Amino acid sequence: MENKKHPSKGVHDQVCLEDERLEQLIRDLSCTRESLDHQEELSRQADAAERARREKLARQARATAQREWIAIVLSIIALAASIAKQFLT
Repeated sequence: MENKKHPSKGVHDQVCLEDERLEQLIRDLSCTRESLDHQEELSRQADAAERARREKLARQARATAQREWIAIVLSIIALAASIAKQFLT
């Protein structure tokens, strides 16, 4: 009867060993989770940097297009002024 109430040393050692394994697995999972969280943060930062780069390029392209249109308009005005000057002289 006494054997049923108290686990044998071998069973106790096995339970302790399993507890240690479980604790190690929990630590490993915690480290893995932290690593995944860190990778997610790095990914978010990379995405934000890429968005900022694309927005900057889009602003530069719009500014270039505006300058080109201004140059075209000024060229047309200069041509119109030149033609008007020829008719006036």
